[in-house]
Amino acid sequence: MLHLLKLSTDAQRVFRNFHHSTKENIRRAERDGVTVRWAENKRDLDIFYDLFLKTHHRLGVPVQPKRYFDLLWQRIISVGLGFILLAYKDSVPIAGGVYLTYKTTLVGKYSASDRDYWRFRANYLLTWTSIHWGCEHGYSLFDRGKCSISNIGLRNFKKGWGMQESILTYSVLSAIPSSHIMGRLFATPPSHIADRLSGITQPCIHHAPRWVCRITGELLYKHFA
Repeated sequence: MLHLLKLSTDAQRVFRNFHHSTKENIRRAERDGVTVRWAENKRDLDIFYDLFLKTHHRLGVPVQPKRYFDLLWQRIISVGLGFILLAYKDSVPIAGGVYLTYKTTLVGKYSASDRDYWRFRANYLLTWTSIHWGCEHGYSLFDRGKCSISNIGLRNFKKGWGMQESILTYSVLSAIPSSHIMGRLFATPPSHIADRLSGITQPCIHHAPRWVCRITGELLYKHFA
């Protein structure tokens, strides 16, 4: 499923269309003293990556290699094609997000959070900060990315922002005969392949030390990304 939100030059107009619970979670984060700041250097990138690694380990999913984010910073963010936001409670980084820009579209690409601080609703404040920025800078669309149709919790989170949900249709071409087992694999929609792989790796990574999550990503990400 794909989730898109139309933006406006009037950020408060966009805010009014959010679900009541979404607006309340934004206000709660502000009341509880959560602050958001922009990443300014590679040290901030490292802080985000540590949160990202924690999140993937919790989910039992291989994390992208650190080099991938180093190159993302060097070639995309540092030249003005995106930014990273970090949310803090006092002096502790508790959540973060990577946002990319393309023409008139703002893309919410990656997010991460520390489960021990979920009660502060930092991800709501991060998302609102990015949307507000997009409205102020003339972007017309906020692309919050795709998720599996079976991931009801994430879908409800996105719909709480007034995002329009649509079905993604995949077409896959393969020279491998469909009768071959690999042919059947490649004829499967990418989301289904990911679901099969996660079913295998998830329990192993989740219960293993965090370094296993990182090493697994180093070995597998280039093959399945």
